[in-house]
Amino acid sequence: MKAVMAAKKAAQKAKALKARGAAVAAKGQALADKGQAALEKGQAFAEKAQAQGQALAEKGQAALEKGQAFAEKAQAQGQALAEKGQAFAEKAQAQGQALVEQTQSIANQVAPPAPSPVLNSEPYVNMSEPIGYINEPNKPTIPISEKFNKFKDAKIETQIGYPQIALTIILGVFYVAVTALGIKVYNNCTGIQGSKKYQNLKGFLSHTMAVALTIPCVLLLQKLVTNQGGIFTVVYACMGLTGAAIAMDIMRQPDCDVKSSEKNFVIASLVGWILTLLIGGYFTVKKYPKIGEVARAAGQKAAAGAHGAAGAVRQKMA
Repeated sequence: MKAVMAAKKAAQKAKALKARGAAVAAKGQALADKGQAALEKGQAFAEKAQAQGQALAEKGQAALEKGQAFAEKAQAQGQALAEKGQAFAEKAQAQGQALVEQTQSIANQVAPPAPSPVLNSEPYVNMSEPIGYINEPNKPTIPISEKFNKFKDAKIETQIGYPQIALTIILGVFYVAVTALGIKVYNNCTGIQGSKKYQNLKGFLSHTMAVALTIPCVLLLQKLVTNQGGIFTVVYACMGLTGAAIAMDIMRQPDCDVKSSEKNFVIASLVGWILTLLIGGYFTVKKYPKIGEVARAAGQKAAAGAHGAAGAVRQKMA
């Protein structure tokens, strides 16, 4: 009985072992199948990588061949251009040489060779003249009138347009605004008016303001007026009369110690500026007759008004 039971247990163990062996074999087969599949995938990937590498190598070879062909073509074109440039340079040199020869031949035909100077072995000496003077052939002299005409016809051209004049006006306006503000502050600040330094600075601002106003005015006169000499003469005469009148008024003050020579100089200047104004006005009216007509009409109206006022005063007095 015990033997039978032992045989059954042994059979069951064998059966279980057989089942385990079958399971292990199945697992081994599955692993073998997976390894086979992985091997096939790796082989396929290797074949694909090899194909791509072959294709890239072929493309690189083609690009290399194309670059080499382009380099050879560029070298051939550069050589051809160099040859053309060399040929053009030689042609230009030949043409220049031909022109030089042609010009030389024309010059030889037009201007005959100058005769060689004849040297006298015994120069003529005039004993009545100072020692050391030897008579020479008379040289042509230029008349003084021709020399004067050269200076008379000379002109000074200024190439200044309206944009440049507008720029000077804008800059002048800004500068005048700044300097006027500085002078205003100086006049209102009594604490620094006794300082010599700030007096000089104020004078500098005043003078440069006059310069900033003068530049655009002069440029406008040059651009708009043809008779510039007459206009500038009138402008300077007006400024001279004003300055001389101010100087005369200052000299008449009892607190001023003025020399008689200085008074005489101011009086002479006043007369001179009056004459200058008349001369400038004459040339201006001569150039622009309409200005003279307007001035004449205004003078007649003023004279008529003064005559009427004088008559009215006489009637009231009578």
